[in-house]
Amino acid sequence: MADYSAIGDPTWQAVLETWAKRSDWKQVDEPLPPLSHYTNAEGLLGIFNSNKLWATCAQYSNDISEVVYAQSIARDVITNFFDSRSLSPGGKQLRDFVTTIGGTDGESTDAYLTSFCESSDLLSQWRAYGKAAGFEIRFGSVNEKNGLYGSNALVLDSPFAVRTVLRKVEYGDGAQRTSLSAILERSLAIIEELEKTFKDVPTIVATLSGLELTTWLYTVKHPSFREEQEWRIIAFPKLKVSSLRIQYEVPGVLKFRPGRHSLVPYIELLPKEGHLPISEIVCGPGSNQKLTAKAVELCLRSRGFNRVRVRESKVPLAH
Repeated sequence: MADYSAIGDPTWQAVLETWAKRSDWKQVDEPLPPLSHYTNAEGLLGIFNSNKLWATCAQYSNDISEVVYAQSIARDVITNFFDSRSLSPGGKQLRDFVTTIGGTDGESTDAYLTSFCESSDLLSQWRAYGKAAGFEIRFGSVNEKNGLYGSNALVLDSPFAVRTVLRKVEYGDGAQRTSLSAILERSLAIIEELEKTFKDVPTIVATLSGLELTTWLYTVKHPSFREEQEWRIIAFPKLKVSSLRIQYEVPGVLKFRPGRHSLVPYIELLPKEGHLPISEIVCGPGSNQKLTAKAVELCLRSRGFNRVRVRESKVPLAH
């Protein structure tokens, strides 16, 4: 993989400029929608007490079929894309690189996820908690305007991560395949345009396409989950090569919790300043909603969250 310390050299500059011209990235001028994170009483207390959110390693997700689903589409799209083309040596290098990323669950594609959804007071989320107390933490915004670049930037970060992004999950098979094909099309076109003029172009393009491909892998889900309208914070770990192995650069910040079948690695996402941008807490359906709401208000004030609304769910879910 290309060395990031070389970004200032002419080859990097040429690739980055061409990548930007061909990219379909869009500056986000409109504020993002309010997003909700559903949790139980233990999770709510943990967030209040620590002023942090947890991002769990995707490979230890409750439903590993998400990763399998994304990889199956990636393998299909990558195979069909490259099989129909006559490739230069640089194109073959790109094919080999993205094939490895699209088909592996190794450390090179590790990501740590925190999930939100657009919908507030959502019945399917309350059902997931059964008889346990459920809570919806509503965030007014998890991003802020970056004046230097004129785009939105996350207000949460971790020293563990080299890159942390917020992305909306895509549920449509056609759109998923189109977005991945666009990454491959752009990458191959840039190699063909620049590889005769600059050295190491395929390696640099592979680095950029790898970043987009790994992001894509964690932003696609099966259409049956469409109701959630999920958004994800995706944190990619800082990596280093040691003794021919890829390892985490700052493993000391990793934390672990007991899972159903294993220890589950996670990291903590901290606000860049002040408190987490919580705007509202919704207390899930239950027989003691008023008392629960009162306790939540008391807890919020005791932890310094002074401008957070607390209300009861309006969903008629019987316990």
